[in-house]
Amino acid sequence: MLYQMVTGAHPVIRDGANLQRALLDIASLEVAMPSVEARRSDLGPLAGIIDRCLLKDREHRTRDAHVLVEELEAIAVDRRVAVLRDDGNPFAGLASFQETDADRFYGRSREIGAVLARLRSCPLVALAAPSGVGKSSLVRAGVIPSLKRSGEGWDTFVVRPGRSPLASLCSILLDLSTSSTAPIRRRRRRPRRARRRLARSARPARRRAAGARP
Repeated sequence: MLYQMVTGAHPVIRDGANLQRALLDIASLEVAMPSVEARRSDLGPLAGIIDRCLLKDREHRTRDAHVLVEELEAIAVDRRVAVLRDDGNPFAGLASFQETDADRFYGRSREIGAVLARLRSCPLVALAAPSGVGKSSLVRAGVIPSLKRSGEGWDTFVVRPGRSPLASLCSILLDLSTSSTAPIRRRRRRPRRARRRLARSARPARRRAAGARP
């Protein structure tokens, strides 16, 4: 796989080639696998790492994936070290990645960059995709940490819409607007009054929505 990533071709199986002959060459200990270093000398140490993975002699071949990761990390430029959980598992399972998982959230750099670019030019960006593909993980472990690292002064808030999404959003904005310089007593009163107004305004909308059902 690494060979194909850096050369754009399978080391043995080529278009138009005899598949049976190619499989026999792969199985034969007498036929050496093609060398990445011979095709891509510009890769430096990476070419040697890939070539060692392709050696057929087990004594000289890279022992396992752990050794391979160590070799790749040793030559990585500006590498980011993943912070694993207590059990050493880099995966979140069925749960979504959170902001605290940013150091072990990989593989979405292109999508994160696209969202950040859109946020800088659009006041509203919506991510729409089927359930379970990783929208929450992308935002919480990818976009939010990137915004905070950017030094651009972004504030981030996580809102669960619930039955009244506008009321949930307004509640957070009210807490934000009343938590800075207003006196303590006024800070306590104003959010309560505002929430009561939001609750009253939300009731007719729910009734209208209920009346519109078939």
